[in-house]
Amino acid sequence: MKQTILTLSTAALITGSLFSSCGTPTEKTTTIEKTTTTIEPGQPDPAQQQYIADMESYRKANAERIAANEKSLAELKVKIETEKADAKAESKKKLAELEEKNNELKKKLDEYKYDTKENWESFKSEFGHDMDGLGKSFKDITVDNVK
Repeated sequence: MKQTILTLSTAALITGSLFSSCGTPTEKTTTIEKTTTTIEPGQPDPAQQQYIADMESYRKANAERIAANEKSLAELKVKIETEKADAKAESKKKLAELEEKNNELKKKLDEYKYDTKENWESFKSEFGHDMDGLGKSFKDITVDNVK
């Protein structure tokens, strides 16, 4: 008899807990509002538009840096002409290397095509490092010319 009472009370407890934990679907589920944005055919989505805007502003800023480098190259060419013959040859060689690096970076920036955001971030990091190195090289060549 004890076992029957124990079995019935356990069954009642389990049944009661099942019924009390099961509410109506509206009580247990939360409503998630879905926002839909309509995108015109042929129009990139907002994230894509932001990515494109970021690329364009980055290209514009670095195109200005490249143009400034070209201006510095022209100024250095004029400055080199006043140097002695042995220093002039070495300076012209360094200047030609800088000009080639500047042109390579300009080409690299112009030829970069839209790709994934991760690749874009990687490109920006690498390109920024290369531009900083080129800027340092410009400073180094002007220091060498002063000596």
